[in-house]
Amino acid sequence: DARANDMKLALLWFASWKNSMSSYAPEWVKVNYRRFPRSRDRDDTAIEILSPFSKENAMADAKAFAALMRHIRKIDTDHTVIMVQPENEIGMVDHARDYSATATEAYHSEVPSELIDYLTEHRNSLTPELLGAWSRSEFATSGSWKTVFGDSPQAEEIFMAWHFAAYTERVTKAGKAEH
Repeated sequence: DARANDMKLALLWFASWKNSMSSYAPEWVKVNYRRFPRSRDRDDTAIEILSPFSKENAMADAKAFAALMRHIRKIDTDHTVIMVQPENEIGMVDHARDYSATATEAYHSEVPSELIDYLTEHRNSLTPELLGAWSRSEFATSGSWKTVFGDSPQAEEIFMAWHFAAYTERVTKAGKAEH
C-alpha cells in the first residue's frame, strides 16, 4: 500500500519493550522465565518487563532484529522503508530500576568511564536534571551509580537509561550488520 501511494515507511519494531512493558514479546519468550529473565521489583517479584541485563534477552532481540533487517533488504528493493526504530519507549514504568541480583550488582559497580568522560566534557550543556543529580556528589568522577548520582529514584533512572541504551546499541549493531 505504501508503494502504491508513493509513501515511505518508518517501522516501529516493539522487540522486548513497548511503553516499558514486554507485552508484545512472543508467548514462547513470556513463558520461559529461566531463559528470558524478568526485571524484579524491590520485593524481588518478577514483573512483565524483560531484563536488559540478560544476555539471552539481548541475543534473542538481536537475532530477531537482524532477521527483520534481512527480510526488509530482500523485499524492499524500492527503499520504501526509510527507518526502523529498534525499541519503543523502553524504561521501567512504576519502578525506577530493575532490582534483580544482576542489576543490583551493576548498580553498585563503577559508573562507566565513558559516561563520566561525557559528563565532564559536556558539563556546561547537560540537562538541569542530569546536572542536578550529578552535583549531589559534588561532580564525582568515580564511584558507584549511587555515589556519583546520589541515593534517589532519579539516580536509578539514570542507571537504567544507560543500560537500556547499551542494550539497544547491541541489538541495533546486529541489525546494521544485516542491512
